[in-house]
Order: sequence, then C-alpha cells, then structure tokens
Amino acid sequence: MPTIDWNRAGCAGDQCASDVVVGFSGPRYVDHEILGQEVFEQWIEENIDADLRNDDANLWMKDESAPSETTMTNGMGPGPADVIAVYRTPRGDRIEYYVGRGGDLEDDACCLLETSSGHVLIAGCSMCHPYVCCDILDFGNSDGSTRVMQLDGTSGAALVRTLIHSARNYLYNQRH
Repeated sequence: MPTIDWNRAGCAGDQCASDVVVGFSGPRYVDHEILGQEVFEQWIEENIDADLRNDDANLWMKDESAPSETTMTNGMGPGPADVIAVYRTPRGDRIEYYVGRGGDLEDDACCLLETSSGHVLIAGCSMCHPYVCCDILDFGNSDGSTRVMQLDGTSGAALVRTLIHSARNYLYNQRH
C-alpha cells in the first residue's frame, strides 16, 4: 500500500504529487486524459471510510504539537507555507493542510490524507494549476487554472469532506 513521505509532504506541488508517495504505482494523467468520474467516486466510497467524513464519529483529534509552518515547493522553488490544520485519529489516520505564504507560493495549497488502512488522497494547486493524487491516479492540469484551494479546517471530518470536494472539482471541472 502507498504511504506519504511526511518529511517531503510540502513538495507535492513540485511536478507530480505522487513523488511524495512511497509505493505509488498508479497511472499518471495530464490535462485532458483522465479516468471516468464513476471510477474515482467508487474509489472514494471503498477507501475513504465514511466515519472519516462524519463529524458524529468523533474520530479526529487536532494535533496541537504540529509546527505552524513548513516548506512548500513548486516549479519556482521552495518557500514558506502556513500549516493550517493537522488532525490524527487514534487508529492512525492523518490529514494535513498547508497554504503557501506570499511570493511564488502565494496561490499554492496542498492537503494530504493518509488512512490507517493504507490509502492516500492528495489535492492541491501549484502556481494556480490543480493536481490530485490517490492510489489509482496522479493527475496534474497544466492548462487549467484555479484559485487557492479553500478547505474547511474546523474539524478533521470537515477537512476530509472539503478535500474530496476539491479533488472532484480539480479532476472533472478544471478541464478546458
């Protein structure tokens, strides 16, 4: 099963998000080449547990010891990013959300989810170009453009739901 190299998580926006995923073996898609939406939706239902998306499940705990900043990298190089939210579950699920701070990273953002069952979902925008990576694909849209990703970091479940929503939009609504 793939796992995120959390020491390199901020590099997801530099080239391919799958570069920070150890054991990634899915196909890489660019721009208009993408698998059908029903395949992605089925993957979400089968691999991102419903209780991770449900606030009532009370699984997520905010990681108060997480650093307030990290380094993100895009095609222009590395720079500072704010760590907006980090949540973990007792069973080992983890989600982190970063937003670039000024300069060449001003419109960059990245959210990374790794489930305790070994599934990965990453979505973000780098230099206004959206990207998505999960077990079954790595997608980068070089001709689409998007504004900075706005996720709800008020709870782990809200962050998972808005990550999934952004991934859907980036995969299926950003194509030109």
